[in-house]
Amino acid sequence: MRIAGLVSPLRTFLVASVLGACAQARQDGVDPSTLGIGESGDYGDDDGNGDGNGSGSGNGGDGSDGGEKLDIGTMQDGDGCGEGGSSGGIPAAEFSYIWIANSAQGTVSKVDTREGVELARYRTSTTPGNPSRTSVNLYGDVAVMNREGSSVARIAARAADCRGPSTSTGPDDIKPFGADDCMLWSQPLGASGAYEDGPRPVAWEGGTDACDSNPRLWVGWTDTAAAITYVKRLDGATGTTLDEVEIPGWTFGIAPIGAYGGAANKAGDFWVVGLAGPLVRIDGASLAVEIIPRRPDSYFYGIALDQHGNPWMGDLSGVSWTYDVPSATLRKNPAAGARGRGIMVDRYGRAWMPVHTNPDPTPGLCSLAEIDTVTGAVVTNHPLPDCVEPVGVAVDVDDYVWVVDKGANRAYKFDPELREIVLTVDTLDGPYTYSDMTGSGLDLVVNPPTG
Repeated sequence: MRIAGLVSPLRTFLVASVLGACAQARQDGVDPSTLGIGESGDYGDDDGNGDGNGSGSGNGGDGSDGGEKLDIGTMQDGDGCGEGGSSGGIPAAEFSYIWIANSAQGTVSKVDTREGVELARYRTSTTPGNPSRTSVNLYGDVAVMNREGSSVARIAARAADCRGPSTSTGPDDIKPFGADDCMLWSQPLGASGAYEDGPRPVAWEGGTDACDSNPRLWVGWTDTAAAITYVKRLDGATGTTLDEVEIPGWTFGIAPIGAYGGAANKAGDFWVVGLAGPLVRIDGASLAVEIIPRRPDSYFYGIALDQHGNPWMGDLSGVSWTYDVPSATLRKNPAAGARGRGIMVDRYGRAWMPVHTNPDPTPGLCSLAEIDTVTGAVVTNHPLPDCVEPVGVAVDVDDYVWVVDKGANRAYKFDPELREIVLTVDTLDGPYTYSDMTGSGLDLVVNPPTG
């Protein structure tokens, strides 16, 4: 394990091929050389519920993080990469899921993005845990963070990858924590367990090659009293710690909550944004830290990367921000509404950001902003019927845009071509997720458009 301190200030897109190929690897064990797919809230919104502590790694771990270990197995790695996508193998339908945390209940929902049906629901901690951010890797598996109790868990997307047959079959079938065979591991982290210090940023790496069955996972949190942000990179198969980074002197914006969201680029660098705080990049190779200070007029809320690896941030004031990595320039874009909550970029040069009025919630006065990623200009605002408090956005395997509305206990599916809502999912319970809920954000940077 390395430890580093502060060093210096489609509709169906390519993910179908990569996800299908990589998932098949765990069953087929085909030589990878035979497959030519290339390299690969505002401060009042994080409602505190429970103080759970997910525990244990799949193989017992090294005990370095302390806490009770729950032996719930370890995932089985594949030996290679099988053909998928248009070449055959696992179809895109196997990965048409969105993973939404039910913060109020202490669970995460697996929703079929094509049918709009919740297929399964998993408890994420021994007690509610207040889960929030989720990140999906190129196998379709999800990592979910528990803000209270300080833990992260990995859940398999496909039944064939679960530890056994006992698993949830829908929103009303929730197994006890550790009893669901699709939870591959759960690992306690080093945060205090208090809500303010809870882990939030989480992002899978793309892997060392196109079919890496063991991608690494970035996680982070802030010790608010000490003003230190801690970042760990975990082994994806077990959840045990591989690397650690400390970022002292963390600056806060409008609330005593620090590191708030994260995303990984193709090189494996981890971008972290604070709640109305700084933007930080951790080099995936050297672990060197680069800090882009918060501007006085920035209130960052949510982060996503575009196809070039440039960070985009939502903003509580309703604008969006872009950081151009080559020129080291932070650009403020025009306002899209009164309040921006989360952001995501698709494969067609569009950024999507839910916006609503302030104070919140205010039913009916919210929308989905469509932003041109070249100019930063707002193209239009799309209505979200009967919305209350939209807090997150994602793009699915078929290029539909999803908006999570915590106040309405709902997720909207928006068709960007028809420019209308095509369905809603209303089985959720206090949903609060605005990270990469589908894996499209990771796929965009690992497999960017070539046209």
